[in-house]
Amino acid sequence: MELGSIFILGAIVAAAATLVRRRLRVSRDEVTRRAFAQPIVKIGEAREKTRVVLVGTVSHTEAVTSPVSHRACAAFEYVEAIKRSDVWHERTRRIAGVDFAIDDTSGEVLVRGANIEMLLMKDEKDTLDDLERREGLVQNGDQVAVFGYVTRVPDPRPEAAGLGYRQRPTVLAIRSTRRYRARITNSPAILQRAARP
Repeated sequence: MELGSIFILGAIVAAAATLVRRRLRVSRDEVTRRAFAQPIVKIGEAREKTRVVLVGTVSHTEAVTSPVSHRACAAFEYVEAIKRSDVWHERTRRIAGVDFAIDDTSGEVLVRGANIEMLLMKDEKDTLDDLERREGLVQNGDQVAVFGYVTRVPDPRPEAAGLGYRQRPTVLAIRSTRRYRARITNSPAILQRAARP
């Protein structure tokens, strides 16, 4: 194979890889948009084995520490971006969280925070030359919208721990499935939709 042919083949492979990356990024945003476009359900009306959008207030007892502001939170989304040619490019994206509850006036649901896609408004930013670090947090008292699969799990609260497994009360929980990943957002547009009667 000639050197020119190898160069052309390499350029084609690089262009294809770029298109696939862009397509995946669009797909994640499109999936999220469609997920939160569903009707919002009151927590007390959520039924097992269904995918729902719920809006409520966060409460948690355990916490993780956010990387930029070092605050205790139920979950965080961290993005590191680098500036090239006056354009910011995402270099690193990391999410972490613990299980936490959200409640509205009709009930409470447990959110499995460890395996959830987060799309949070970035409320903390740290910029140094061509490197920017941003984070979005889920903290006690925050209003959030959650999309996911409703299931019933043993109540993880310490006061329920003294009972045997079979006598332990159960609670509703939002979790990911193989096909659908649970998602959380604090987007004002979605939260305003929930506030409408």
